[in-house]
Amino acid sequence: MNEEPIMESPPESTGTSTEGEERRMNEISRVANMFFSPGETFEDINRKPTWLIPLLIALVFSLAVGALFRTKVLTPEAFEQMTRQRLEEAMERRGAQMSEEVMQQALKSSKIAYQMWHVFTVGSTLLMLVVIAGVYFLVLLLLQAEAPFKKVFSVVTWSWMVYAVASGVIAAITLLLKPPETIDPMNVESIAATNLAAFLSRRETSPAVYSLASSLDIFSVWFLILLSIGFSKISKRVSVKKAAIAVFALWILYILGKAGFASFQGVA
Repeated sequence: MNEEPIMESPPESTGTSTEGEERRMNEISRVANMFFSPGETFEDINRKPTWLIPLLIALVFSLAVGALFRTKVLTPEAFEQMTRQRLEEAMERRGAQMSEEVMQQALKSSKIAYQMWHVFTVGSTLLMLVVIAGVYFLVLLLLQAEAPFKKVFSVVTWSWMVYAVASGVIAAITLLLKPPETIDPMNVESIAATNLAAFLSRRETSPAVYSLASSLDIFSVWFLILLSIGFSKISKRVSVKKAAIAVFALWILYILGKAGFASFQGVA
């Protein structure tokens, strides 16, 4: 009697490799991991790019620090005095004088901007992130990175969140501990000594030098490093080294251009 062959059932899948490939970080995990393991986080962002949560976190920190700065340092009275001083210095450089009537009109317009600072903060942040993402998207396109704009914008937004949180915490601690009278409202960089401009006098330093010094910031460099890592993770043909060269080269061109413009305008 012929025995039927016994069919061996396939081994049960443990699902380790598949689950590992499909595993996703939630947004809370991404926020925490961006500070400690950005490479792994950007790999997850490459699988599913997002931008809303990091943008909201960055805006919350920026608005909170801005509110604290206006409460302790840049009060309405201090803002009016600072604006008047800047207008007088600008007219003095041009060898002209401003009538009190014109001065009052300028102060009135500046007060509106002061009261709407939160709107300008949100709008300028959004515009800045879109512009940065657009510029680097074109650069990556030239490098044949095959990175869609959505992923580039996601990398920029998550990297900026780290910058906003880290710099915001340092600025808030400094504002809470430092006497308000020791902080120059015309020299925001003096709040926390994270860049060279904190050790310079804005009035006694040439605009170009002051502009360059303010750009050499610890958190700005951190932001650029994160961009380099992120772009390498979302790109098929761009290494971290190649991405870093592109990121820092554009940054150098930007700060040199900003310094040149400051020198031309006579204001840092």
